[in-house]
Amino acid sequence: MKKIVTYTQLRAMRALDSKNTSYDPHHRPRGSLERLVKKGLVGGDRKNGWYLTVEGEQYLRDYR
Repeated sequence: MKKIVTYTQLRAMRALDSKNTSYDPHHRPRGSLERLVKKGLVGGDRKNGWYLTVEGEQYLRDYR
């Protein structure tokens, strides 16, 4: 089953992907990131920082 990711959530995931040319360290909407954690695409929290999970990296690879 494909997970539903909004445009804002997709931008937040791309901002976390340092391999991507659209890497933006300042675009970190916390609400979107917290929802992505629930979906398993992003890990971390606001205190320790955010990162893409393996599943999140796979989602971005398949999305392109």
